Amino acid sequence: MAILGLVLLVCANLLSLLLAFMAIRGTGSTKLIRNLRLLLVGVVGSSLCVLGALVYIGDPHTVYAATNAAPVGSPIGYRIAAVWEGQSGGLLLWCFEMALVSLALKLPKQQEAIGIVAGIQFSLLMLTLSGNPFAEGTMPSTGMNPLLMHPMMLVHPPMLFLGYALISMPFAVTIGGLMRKNMAEWLVELRVWSILACLALTLGNGFGATWAYKTFGWGGFWNWDPVENTSFVPWLLGIVTLHGIRLARRSSLWMKITAVSALGGFLSVLYGSFLARSGVLAGASVHAYVQGEQLMKWALIVLLLGGMLISAAVLIRRWGFLVSDRNESAVECKSVGVGNFTLILIGVSVLVGMSLPAVGIIPETALYNVVLIPFALFAMLMLVLWLMKSTGTLISMGVPSFAIACIIAGFCACHEVMRNSHPAVVLTAVFSAFLVVVSVCIVMLSAVRAIGRDGRSGAHLTHAGIALLLIGSLFSGYTAVEESAAIKVGASVRLLAHTIKMLRVDTSQPNVFESVLMIDGRKCTVSTEENPKFNMLLRRALIQRGFVKDLYVTPLEISVEQGGSAMLRICIKPFMSLVWIGMFLVGLGLAVSLLALHNEQ
Repeated sequence: MAILGLVLLVCANLLSLLLAFMAIRGTGSTKLIRNLRLLLVGVVGSSLCVLGALVYIGDPHTVYAATNAAPVGSPIGYRIAAVWEGQSGGLLLWCFEMALVSLALKLPKQQEAIGIVAGIQFSLLMLTLSGNPFAEGTMPSTGMNPLLMHPMMLVHPPMLFLGYALISMPFAVTIGGLMRKNMAEWLVELRVWSILACLALTLGNGFGATWAYKTFGWGGFWNWDPVENTSFVPWLLGIVTLHGIRLARRSSLWMKITAVSALGGFLSVLYGSFLARSGVLAGASVHAYVQGEQLMKWALIVLLLGGMLISAAVLIRRWGFLVSDRNESAVECKSVGVGNFTLILIGVSVLVGMSLPAVGIIPETALYNVVLIPFALFAMLMLVLWLMKSTGTLISMGVPSFAIACIIAGFCACHEVMRNSHPAVVLTAVFSAFLVVVSVCIVMLSAVRAIGRDGRSGAHLTHAGIALLLIGSLFSGYTAVEESAAIKVGASVRLLAHTIKMLRVDTSQPNVFESVLMIDGRKCTVSTEENPKFNMLLRRALIQRGFVKDLYVTPLEISVEQGGSAMLRICIKPFMSLVWIGMFLVGLGLAVSLLALHNEQ
């Protein structure tokens, strides 16, 4: 079976190369190119299925399967998800999703874009072949990492790879549009693909955030981990592209910036893949591949440099065609432009931060907050100015918003954590409280007014989601408090106004220590698991969710000696619910924008 998978993979490489050559050179008929696209989807999908079957059964004669297969008796979902745990399986899934997505590109007017996508697929398939997931051999079976045995493993990686596949479409469409010198159609096509890419990346990052939030040792829902940032930067550039499309119709400068951001979105994916898959970030991220093959490392460098050179060559050659037929200087356009430029600065800052571990510098989370929060608040101010122009509701909503903001600001100033914080932190929280509440009120009101009436409903919902996400992040980050204490079986302790009693310690499962607790009269469990394969201690925390605050109880250590004891850490994070509501609204707003665009057409 492994030989069949390898043959299919080699055939997929040849098909993608042939398709790229014929589509870009225009040497094949439309029917032939269409059939080659369908055949490529079938061949790549078949190769992925063969690899999936090998991993599912844990074939001991295939190195990739023996290395990544889920333990015998695991749920069927984990045995399937183990396919994309490793390098080659993830790349093959990415290629398959890209092949499926590219079927939506239309012939013959997007033939050049089809060729560009086929060229990208060829490069990724060559990377997959360099790792040869079908290689046979004998080695000790290590199996799937226990940290990855979580339901989100079934949806988070496939959705992110779908986002990466979709964001390659603006890249291809932009190069194709520049080659055809048809900028009017380019903007229409670019808008559709950018919305789809942002939606998929929003869902992928959202699923990953809920996963990381459950795995408390990763630092909450977002820890500015360098590999986390490799999916944040493309999303941010996608948002910049969406705003740029609006501005490009009015400004030649933004026409050029939009083209650069559309190309940069996919190039940032390639750069992030290099960082995560080359082993460069092995000591800086729990997400990164610990070992990166030298062949994979140099292949990724060549792919990245090739993409950058092609993009630069096409831009330089067609730079003069990136012009707008009108030039407007309305306040609304200026506020959107300044806000979009602020998003670009945020993206550059994050890109620099996630690159620093490559030279031995690992930025702390606090550094990201200090650098990025002023940018985020300024972008929110531009949002308010845009809404003032587009809805005219700032004055009418100003008084109630100011009253609500004063209450929140007072909470910030009186909170124990804020009293002990640097004055700059307190001022930032007070200012953000007013700014975010004003923007949330205006955006919500505007969204209610706009739904069903115009195509900006999705934009209002998306902005409302980003505002709620920002305020939730600020409060859950700045006002979170935690305490730790050791507790014995039968004893009670009071931490952060919560009474915790330890009932017993169970060791019914090998290497698993489970502590049964009573928290404020509610029975619950936390546990630790020693895993000798991966030399790590897995901690399964308790999370009690609420609208106002979330309660964590994390077992730092559980012991059965002297009757049983545990070292527990309890943490309270206020308004975490706003983070999840905000993410939902961002995704909903993008979906509404997509439907509105479909209705317009």
